[in-house]
Formats: sequence, structure tokens, C-alpha cells
Amino acid sequence: MHVLKYLKGTSEIGLVYKRNTSKLPVAYSDADWGNCRVTRRSTTGYLILFNGNLIILKTRKQPTLLLSSAEAEYQVLTDLTSELLWFKQFSEEINILKMTRAIPVHEDNKGCIDTANSDCNTNTRHMKHINIQLHFIRDLIENKIIKLTYTPTTNMLADFLTKSVSRPAIRNAMQELKLLMTGDKGGVWICDLSQSYNSSSSGEFAESSEPVLLQVVNQQHERIRQLEQKIDSHDQSLEALLNKFNLQEDTRNALAKSIRKETQMQRFPSKSLNKPKPHKDIPTDVLENNQNTTLKTPHNQN
Repeated sequence: MHVLKYLKGTSEIGLVYKRNTSKLPVAYSDADWGNCRVTRRSTTGYLILFNGNLIILKTRKQPTLLLSSAEAEYQVLTDLTSELLWFKQFSEEINILKMTRAIPVHEDNKGCIDTANSDCNTNTRHMKHINIQLHFIRDLIENKIIKLTYTPTTNMLADFLTKSVSRPAIRNAMQELKLLMTGDKGGVWICDLSQSYNSSSSGEFAESSEPVLLQVVNQQHERIRQLEQKIDSHDQSLEALLNKFNLQEDTRNALAKSIRKETQMQRFPSKSLNKPKPHKDIPTDVLENNQNTTLKTPHNQN
């Protein structure tokens, strides 16, 4: 039942891909040491972004016990770097890009980073049983294939792959990974939204664009409100969305006015008609001719 509720609640969330000038992959890895209360095995996860878009995401429970948090981080780091090596070879083989710089790998365990960056002759008595993994990662660092970068846990995108996190952390990760509300038209229309508005030069906008933005305002109001902004109304949500697009002032004002009017009609259809609601026991024509008449009910007859 929990899975069904999740699927229903996330049916309109889609992975959105956008153009980006950066072509260097970026990777994040994280581990939660011994979090399983039954087996005490660790949960690890990693993800890879290319052109700012998510291309690889994996999480799993490790098949064996790991003796320390640094060892758990090394295990997932080994899995991640193996995936990065495959992607590097694949992208160079099909001539997507040739990587001349080290791939940044974000890690939130300083002990893991210090050990990986240390000399191979350094005594690692706590890591002797995983010495081959140590030398594998060190070799990649020395050859400038990867570069480990410390990232605090609060900024670790892979953190939600290893443990239960707060709702703001989940929403922040969804925003960074471009897991957005897409509606019925999929993820592409969010990317093309600004282009359809910016194509207007006469202070008007395409009629087909209006329902799209209206849908965004209605469906994403709660998500936008949770961002680091003080947003409490649909008007402020609309203002936040319009700020993302480079619009002329006349076009912006006309668009905002039309969307607010349409939103008002959808949310309060009775107010847009300016007519009183008919009483179930009194004909409508009587109410229209006697709007100020006080209805006698069993409570005020006396």
C-alpha cells in the first residue's frame, strides 16, 4: 500500500534534461555505515551528472559487513570510479568528448579523502584488508582521472540514497537533479517555457502557453513555497516563476494579469458570475428580484 501511495503521489514527477555549457561529468558518493539493524550491513549510493543532467544513479545494500565508515565510503567510491572509467572510455570511443581534466568526485568523509590522497607507502593498518581498493583509487588520483573533493553532508546530493532524510532535503535533491512536476506533457515543456514567452515581441503571448504556466502555478505552488523564499499565495508563486524568464515588462504584466484572472475563475467560479447561490427551497427568480430579503428559517421565525 505504501508503494501504491508513492506511485500515485509522484505520477507527475519527471526527469527533466536541459542544455548546459559544462561537459565535464560530476559524481557524488555516500554511504551509511551499518544502518541495517538486522544484518548491520551498510547502504551505499552514488550518482553521476553529465552536462548538469542525471545519467547514472545507483543505491544498494552492501553484500558484506564493513568494519568502519571509511571502509564503507571506500566501497562505494570503488563502485563509482569503476562506473566513471566505463563512461570515460565510452564517451571517448563515440567522440562525445575527450576528458583532459580530472573528474570531480564529491565525498563527505574526510578520513576517506585523506587516506586516498596519501602516499601509497603510508601505513594503513586499519585498511590492510582492502589494500587493493586503496591502491586502485590512489592510482586514479595520481593519473588525474578523478579528483576527490570534500562536500558537507548538507550539500551531498547522494545522501538521500543511503538513509531517510527530511522533506526539505528531498525537495532540494529533486530540484538539483531536475526531478520536477511535469504534468501531462512530460518534462520537455518546462525547458521550452521561457522560449515560448521570449518569442513574443508585441507584448502578447501565445494562447497555448497560458495553460502551461497556469498548470505550473497550480501544481507547483506547494513545492515553490518550500524553497528558500517566503511564498504564501498563488500570486507570489506566479511572481517567482515569472522572475525566471527574461520578459519585457508589457509582456510580463499582460501574462500575469491573464493568469491571475484565469486562476481566480478556476478556484472561485461562483464569484466570477457575481450571482448569489440559489436556496434549495426558493426559486432562483425570487432571489434575483429580492436579494435583500431575509429568509425565514425555523431558527428565526420566532
